[in-house]
Amino acid sequence: MLTRMNCKQFAELISEYIEMRMPKRQTRSCDRHLKVCIDCTNYLDQMRRTIELTGRLSEHDIPAEALDELLAVFRVALVPDDYES
Repeated sequence: MLTRMNCKQFAELISEYIEMRMPKRQTRSCDRHLKVCIDCTNYLDQMRRTIELTGRLSEHDIPAEALDELLAVFRVALVPDDYES
């Protein structure tokens, strides 16, 4: 018996689905879910559009202040909790 995919499961697999990095059986399960779920279909469209738009950004498109803030966040996120300077 087939188990139907739910929205949470689809959301967890969306990157693999977009990048076509999943087994065919799982892809078919996602396809079946998308046929009946407008919310996940919209989410997939939004993700694809986001990827399309961000793929066009260059460093020069980002304001200097925003770039500095992003870099600061990344630096904090990359430092291990047990790091002592």
